[in-house]
Amino acid sequence: MKMKMKKAALFSILGFFLFIAIFLAAFYLLRFPEKIIYDRIIHSKGYSLHREEEPVSVKFFIKPEWIDQNTKEYKEMNIELLRKHDTKLNLHYIMDRQIDMYFGFQPEFEWDESGGEFLYNSILHGNGSVTTGMGAHEITLYDVDHHEIPIGQRGSGPEADFSFGIEPENWDSIKDGFYVEYSGFYLYKYVRN
Repeated sequence: MKMKMKKAALFSILGFFLFIAIFLAAFYLLRFPEKIIYDRIIHSKGYSLHREEEPVSVKFFIKPEWIDQNTKEYKEMNIELLRKHDTKLNLHYIMDRQIDMYFGFQPEFEWDESGGEFLYNSILHGNGSVTTGMGAHEITLYDVDHHEIPIGQRGSGPEADFSFGIEPENWDSIKDGFYVEYSGFYLYKYVRN
């Protein structure tokens, strides 16, 4: 009789942990389906991935009302700048670091389980490995009169995010807004196997 009670208690405990594990997995799948599709595409798990074209340039305008040169802080923006190849590019943040005005950009991908395309600024090898690197030639800034603006520090990541800084001596060039031309994207196509 004691043995049956121990087995019943053991099965109850295992059943409880199994229920929790299934619940957490279902929560993750429902909450983050884009992340799961992204991981499968990047690691070629059930998807074929092909780099179609390089480089792909995008050009967009940073409006003057988004730039506040007196905040001395990080300002979350999340403003959609453009959509191209199932990729939405957002102005993610602006940060006045006193040494420069720093602009961060974040692509959002519109994944489709059956297949599609997207822009990414690294070389994806299909096994999960990634070759990154952003050259100085990939970002060019222009004022409203189309004069080039010098760029300070540059950054990339996580994933396909990129960023750059404009030093204080060039802030007059951006007070009326400015154009960004970014040529660091690759066009990828993916299809479900």
